[in-house]
This record gives sequence, C-alpha cells and structure tokens, in this order.
Amino acid sequence: MTYDKILNQKDTISETILAKIDPEHTKKDAPYTAKSLRDIRYTIRYVVEGLKNDSPAIIIHYFRWLRKTLAGIGIDPDVTESLFDAVKETLTPHLSEKDRELLFDIDTDDFKKKPANTSDTKNGDRDDTYLSYLLDKNKTGAIKHLEKLHQDGMSIEKIHNDVIKPAMYEIGTLWQEGSISVADEHLATVITQYAMTILYPSLFSGNKKEVNVIGAAIGPDLHEIGIRMVTDRFEAAGYQTHYLGANTPKEALVSYAKDNKPALIALGITLPVYLSEMRETIRALRAEGALKDVKILIGGQPFLIDSGLIETMGADGYAEDASEALKVGEDLAG
Repeated sequence: MTYDKILNQKDTISETILAKIDPEHTKKDAPYTAKSLRDIRYTIRYVVEGLKNDSPAIIIHYFRWLRKTLAGIGIDPDVTESLFDAVKETLTPHLSEKDRELLFDIDTDDFKKKPANTSDTKNGDRDDTYLSYLLDKNKTGAIKHLEKLHQDGMSIEKIHNDVIKPAMYEIGTLWQEGSISVADEHLATVITQYAMTILYPSLFSGNKKEVNVIGAAIGPDLHEIGIRMVTDRFEAAGYQTHYLGANTPKEALVSYAKDNKPALIALGITLPVYLSEMRETIRALRAEGALKDVKILIGGQPFLIDSGLIETMGADGYAEDASEALKVGEDLAG
C-alpha cells in the first residue's frame, strides 16, 4: 500500500486504531468518537509525512507535542505511547521494510522529553503589554500599541522580533497548556495579522527597486504570520513584493510568477504535514522554463525540527527567520 492509499483509507484505518486503544469506545457518546477519530486521522497524516520524508524527528516531535497538549486538557499523556503502538501495528503490514524499521527504531521514551523550542524568539524580551492586549481580545489596544512603538522609533524588524514573535509564541504555549481555547489562539493570530497592517505606510514609502519578490505560505493553515513578516521585510528594503497568503494552488502560483517575473519566491511552511506540498510546488516552479532563473527561498518550523529536510526541497536557500530571510534573499535575488 502506498502512502496515498493509506491516506485515502485513513477513515477505516482510524477506526481500527481507535478499537485497539479504546475497545469500549462504542459505549461512549458520538462526540467522543468523532473527536477521537479526527485526532487519529491527524496522527496518521503526521506519521505518513514522517515516513515519506525519512524523518523520525517529525514523528517524535508530533508525539511530544501531543503529550503536552493532552496533559493541558487533563488527559493522561501516556495514551500517546498506546496510540503510537496502535498506529505502528496497524500500518506495519502496508509499509516497506525501510519504513517499518524507521517506526520500530523510534523509542517512545523520547516522547516524554520536552518538545524542541522551534517557535521561540532569539531576540529581545517578551513584550507583555502586547501579549496582554491579545489575551484581553483587545484589537484596538494591540493596534495602537504597535503604532506607538513604531512612532517612537522602533524599527519594523524589532517589532517583528521583539514584540510579535515572542507574544505569539506565548499564545501558542498557553493554548497547548490548556490555559486558553483554540478560538482564543485563532483570534490572537487574526488580531496580529490585522495589527501588522498599521506598519504598511512606512513599508510602502521610499524608493523602490525594480525587483519583484513573491511570498506565499504552503497549505491552508491560518498561521501565515512568518511568511508575511518575510515579505514585509523585503518591502521595507525596497523590493516590489507580492504577498499571496496561504493556500495558493501551485498552478496558480506558477501562473502568477510567469506573469510577474519575480527574482525571488519565498515559501513558508508552518507544519510538517505540508512538506510534500512544498516539494511539489517547488518542482512545479522548476518545471516551468520561463522561471528557470527565479531563485526560491524556504523556511518554517519543520526545518527547525529536522534540518536534513532542507536539502530535500530543491530550493536555492533557507532562512530560519525573517531577518535571515532578507539577508539570504538579497544574496540570491540581488
């Protein structure tokens, strides 16, 4: 069975796995079963993506994240070991020998280690004022705070690195610990996306280079702040930027790039489950003769989890954050 076939049959496979980890699930209410099956389907996607990319680190990182998330909502985190064993047992007959070895070499004791701090900021101190506005669901306060910081002379780079990044990381941590709801976390993201637009007048002022840069997030995930920061940083440096947001089909991206002739395309990814989609997007761009001279820059959390994935994407460069993206991108695009 190929990876695609496993994913196409994930509903049936999920039911088998649920029966293994909770034989009594049929006696529980429908919402419990629906949520359990949904979570198991998501787990299968992560495991398959780890196998496709020959990356046990992706699988281990996911189960570390799951343990912490379950503990935050009062569920015994040890269920992650049972889930992994059930997934391994159910998928094994359908996998190659190489994939089976990868799964069986994973030590579930590694799930108990602290998740890698892949989203933390390396610069400055957390701005608790901005964070407090997000936690209070105060869009006006958040916007005015960023606006005042910028008016008082704080650079866009410093606002990104020392205000927005650490605040959003803390929001993610609070959600994972169960201190705030997923709706609260989504609202904080939307507020931040909107608040960032108050910096646009300074981004679009000044002299501009006749060099186009396209920025896009791979996959439908809501959290596209990272690639937006990258695109904004290029705009502030004088480039003509085209921010396409998330979930742009690769065919549409290729067509748009052909029409607008960028020197650089920056692609961001937030979750490992979109790695294959990023790789396919890059292949589609490479296959278009009119784009043979366009440079491709990539970044995102999955490459912090497993740096070995960078070389498998077929891009021209990689950057860990927006500041590095501008430096690397300028070298590539000129």
